[in-house]
Amino acid sequence: MKRVRDFIGYLLSLVMIVGLMLPLASMDVNAATPREVTARVTKFTIQNIAGTDKNSVYKGDTFFLAMEWDASANGDNMRAGDYFDIKLPDQVFYPNGAAALDFDIYDLNGNTVVGRAHITPGANNRGGKVRITFNNWVNGREDVKGKINIAAKLELSQITIDSNNTLVVTVGSQVYPVTIRVDGPGILPPEVLGKWGSAAQSANEANWVIRINHKKDTLTNLVISDKLTDGRGDETYIPGSFVLTETTIDARGYEHGTPTVVNLTGKLNLAADGRSFSIRMGNVAQKQYILTYRSTYHPGTLLKNLAQLVSSEQSTQIVSNYKVMDSSGDASGIYSKTTVKVEKKWVGKAKDSVTVKLYADGTDTGKSVVLNAANQWKGEFTNVRKYNDDGDRIEYTVKEADVSGYTAKVTGTQEDGFTVTNTEIPPSTPGPKTPKSRLTPKTGDSNDIGMYGLILLSAITVTGGLLMRRKSL
Repeated sequence: MKRVRDFIGYLLSLVMIVGLMLPLASMDVNAATPREVTARVTKFTIQNIAGTDKNSVYKGDTFFLAMEWDASANGDNMRAGDYFDIKLPDQVFYPNGAAALDFDIYDLNGNTVVGRAHITPGANNRGGKVRITFNNWVNGREDVKGKINIAAKLELSQITIDSNNTLVVTVGSQVYPVTIRVDGPGILPPEVLGKWGSAAQSANEANWVIRINHKKDTLTNLVISDKLTDGRGDETYIPGSFVLTETTIDARGYEHGTPTVVNLTGKLNLAADGRSFSIRMGNVAQKQYILTYRSTYHPGTLLKNLAQLVSSEQSTQIVSNYKVMDSSGDASGIYSKTTVKVEKKWVGKAKDSVTVKLYADGTDTGKSVVLNAANQWKGEFTNVRKYNDDGDRIEYTVKEADVSGYTAKVTGTQEDGFTVTNTEIPPSTPGPKTPKSRLTPKTGDSNDIGMYGLILLSAITVTGGLLMRRKSL
């Protein structure tokens, strides 16, 4: 029975502990619940790779959806986990793959991550939305604003070439349109050599294309060469990626018909370091070609290469660049500030001045004010932070440096101001003197204490002797 009672007691204790913990757990969950905050777009433009606003783009270009946003309507109430969404235009898609769908938002110095942007594409990788979620950088800040640049391309089936097209972003109920002209290919100038780079399936690779003899010249002893420059210096061409086709190219650069693959055996020479190559094509009589190949690539770098065409009749060269346009964003905001006021009152004669210190959550801030008659015994602690890094409100208090001869009392609040009242301590009045008496020993007089101890010991001895004598009788 005792064991049963002990077990039941243990079980009841466990139930009580769990019951006490559940409300606390619930509070933690609720505190971490993400909140959608108010935001608006204040500017929306189309920008090129250099960050310049454009009113037209080529149909195949990668460009930036450049937006400036403003979340200042939330004041200083934003906290870690808060977010807002921007709906993106249905006519765009995201060419750089999954890696470009998530990117950090930095402060203006570029050193501190303040949040994260995540793109959720819609159907067929088009449109969708971007969600900007803040971390604890936003805690206690106000006037939070920023910008975001999203790398995108046009879905050709959704736009009209050689015409104006309207792209729209939406935040909440706000609709922000921009009009952009989409240009198709024009008539190519007479050329024997054209070159460009583009994104490959892998983010660590780049595609390259050389257009050869578009003007249909007669070229003898033709050699095509290329070499990589810039980048990190360790990029190389990828063996097995080279494909040369004889084809038909119209005045606007479009291919027609069925291309014929040219066997490159004995024609292609790839350098030992992998950073240059040459192709000996021999005699070309009014034929057109397209050469495609790939190189390695480090995302975020600018990779260049120099292509050359040399024949018995002529020579020319062209430089082309490739850089992945990375989506990015930044934000700014200031810590919410407050002012703590303090006033001095005297009960009794006032001193010349006093010093009052400011404490934040019980810790000395190192800030102080001197109060005197010149400032009417009033002072302020201005531009002090309203919240700590965790987003909790800072509790400010004040304490006066000790004033001799006075007691101090602090009243008020940090919102309404503090009042420090100093009350003068009245001087002590001496009482009547008591005559000295040997019968009343002074406290702490070791001689009197010894004397009384001796008298007590003697009394005990005498009493003991009398008792012994009486017993003997």
